Amino acid sequence: MNCENCLDRPILTHKCGLGTGAGASISVDGKIYACQEMTTNDELFEIGNIYDGENLEKRKKLSSLFNSKKVYGLDNCKGCKFDKICDGACVANNYLWSKDLNRIPDMYCYWQQILLDEAIRICNVLGSEKNE
Repeated sequence: MNCENCLDRPILTHKCGLGTGAGASISVDGKIYACQEMTTNDELFEIGNIYDGENLEKRKKLSSLFNSKKVYGLDNCKGCKFDKICDGACVANNYLWSKDLNRIPDMYCYWQQILLDEAIRICNVLGSEKNE
């Protein structure tokens, strides 16, 4: 296999492909974007066009920006009990909020912590019942 044309896949399997997989979107002017949420004028997400095809170098650059850093949220996730299981949120939303693919919006952190705390509480209640 010629890996000169290979793209690095996301390190974590629960991250979206962001231009490394088969998914993409096409704007009305024929530009191809790595994310269906980012069909905008933002060149970061543009990975080619329908006339000339994909731009592999742009795809590789985007993949490296997305995949090379740890995702971080409130207080750089210091002390967060969900640090190891956080999915990093939607990359497009991260970028729209902070212009950083790996910076999670604060509200997402609060929301995710509430949901996961509630899921743990429900599991503990169900686990303590005598279910047969």
